[in-house]
Amino acid sequence: MIPKLFNAEMVAALLAGTKTETRRLRAFNAIQSANDAITFKRFLTMVAFINEAPVPEGFGRHILVSGKPAFWVEHAGGNSVRFAWPDDATVLISHELDVQEG
Repeated sequence: MIPKLFNAEMVAALLAGTKTETRRLRAFNAIQSANDAITFKRFLTMVAFINEAPVPEGFGRHILVSGKPAFWVEHAGGNSVRFAWPDDATVLISHELDVQEG
């Protein structure tokens, strides 16, 4: 089970840089602010499954879902939008009529 420590800062750190080692080190430094008891070895087992994928255009932009602030993740197809609440790693889906630019 992966703890809910993966926040926008960590994802951005993981995607930044040119080398895999650099991205992992930056992501480890970001997660240390949330839990300094995690060792680098434990961290590597947590992120070993992460593969590089193209980031959707607009990823992370501020939106409002039913009037509450959230972050846009991607269009989910049809009339749905994937989003995440601030400080939560869970990706949710909402109808596009419930979503407004933030």
